[in-house]
Amino acid sequence: MGADVSGLDPGASAPRVVVALEERLLEREQELGAIASLLDAATVSRAPAALLVQGPAGIGKSALLRRVVVLARARRLAVVAVRAQPTAPEIPFGVARDLARGLHALAGDEPGGHDPLVPDVARAREVVDPVARLHRAFVGLVADAAASRPLVLVVDDAHWCDAGSAGALEALVDEVAGGGLLIVLGLRTRAGGAHDDAAGLAALGRRASVARLRPRVLGRGAADAIIASRLGSPPSTAFAAACHATTDGNPLLLHAVLAAAATAGLRPDDGAVGRLPQLAAAGVRSTVVERLAALGAPAVELLRAVAVLEPEGRLADASILAGVTTAEALVLADRLVEAELLDASGTRVVHPAVREAV
Repeated sequence: MGADVSGLDPGASAPRVVVALEERLLEREQELGAIASLLDAATVSRAPAALLVQGPAGIGKSALLRRVVVLARARRLAVVAVRAQPTAPEIPFGVARDLARGLHALAGDEPGGHDPLVPDVARAREVVDPVARLHRAFVGLVADAAASRPLVLVVDDAHWCDAGSAGALEALVDEVAGGGLLIVLGLRTRAGGAHDDAAGLAALGRRASVARLRPRVLGRGAADAIIASRLGSPPSTAFAAACHATTDGNPLLLHAVLAAAATAGLRPDDGAVGRLPQLAAAGVRSTVVERLAALGAPAVELLRAVAVLEPEGRLADASILAGVTTAEALVLADRLVEAELLDASGTRVVHPAVREAV
């Protein structure tokens, strides 16, 4: 399976990574207003072709996509929501098949263990190319569903889409969406390890028929409110400043730090300021490990070498320490930059919390 079908369903089990901002979505009023307007347009078949929600890891894209699901259902729109996984590029048409399976379920026609695209491929038999035939089958299935009831398709972590599914979604935007169909994609910017075949989805944002949202980092006011909510009292000025500086306003990292602080029984006062770097490292460690796992052991060694040699280290020196050639280090550094673990120079980690984690 190329996607997690339950990850965006508010009534299902908790998703793998929760970026919920207490589901209050602080400082997201503009984004929520835009989403509400798009869904209202979809109810009368005047929605744009697609909505791209783009930003770095942890900025709150998934929380906004979960809100899309809730608001769409409140308007009695049909909704199918899936989340692509890092393994999705290895499964041809995996994400498209998961969406197709959801559409069959909406129609009360469960395909069971059978390929959910098979019946629709049969009606596209005149198309010779097998990939184009699957595209045609998927587009036909979605078009039929949208013709009977306004439909919203939601794909989170769409940067992990396989080539076939990415192409099928692009075909939907070209041929179907904008009437009774709204496609909502969550895309991580500079996604390390993301499959090149999903690049076309990000390029959709240049089209006039596609809307875009780019959630911003949290401001001090929202961060202070979250700190008070999670730790039970308003933060001291020093704690709030240090917490915001440590997390750079990233919602995921902020919640991870506060969860670790709550577990440690810390209060948000001046005495806890010195613990924040350690808590931040613990909070991001799982995220760093996940990204490095997709990049491989040599990338891990190069990242560690760069961290050791900072701030004056050169990539050539780091390559020797990591046991790779300079040419290999250049390729690995590019991938680490894309994974948001090294800065654009390729010789510095992006955040002290990443340095602590490795």
